[in-house]
Amino acid sequence: MIEWIPFNRLINLQKVREEESEMRFIATWIDGIRIIKGDLVEYTRSRIGSCGVNLKILHGSQESDFFIEKLTDYMELEGNIVYGVAKDMVTSQYIIVVPDEFSSKRISSNGKCIYCKHNNTSPAWCQSCDPWKATQEWTSGNKEIDNSISEFQIKATEYEKVIEWIPYDRLINMQEIKESNQETEEIKEESNSIFMATWL
Repeated sequence: MIEWIPFNRLINLQKVREEESEMRFIATWIDGIRIIKGDLVEYTRSRIGSCGVNLKILHGSQESDFFIEKLTDYMELEGNIVYGVAKDMVTSQYIIVVPDEFSSKRISSNGKCIYCKHNNTSPAWCQSCDPWKATQEWTSGNKEIDNSISEFQIKATEYEKVIEWIPYDRLINMQEIKESNQETEEIKEESNSIFMATWL
């Protein structure tokens, strides 16, 4: 069963990505999802309380007819779970509240995300927030290169696996490496040069 979720029951909102059709946020739902406790005939209604969720905000969702259509389409897709619907009272956008896609990876020993305040998905890395942040505040000066690097950053699951744009002036002591051909003991002429350097 889905329910109406007052927007003020959603806290610690943090944008994790934006696409052509929607924005995705991670948030904490103060009330939490519904659960049934007990066994045999002794069942009681309860809630988990204060759990992480994702918020899907569709572009154009201020229009109720449009939102209802998109919500219905989303719920009819096999495997999709919807906890409820909310509305941002400032922007008038309706919101689909869905499970945190990375909840199974969040453990306390990984530390807390400084952005969304949830447990990280791997040591010092929140897969919801950090990939999006990694794509910001840098540019190679070439849009195609930027997009290519960003695609790899968005897919990163650990801090050590993030590739980044490195300004050329952060590389010093550059020295070309020449590979020796073991059979002829001659220096191979390669079309691509390889250098070693110090990364400041």
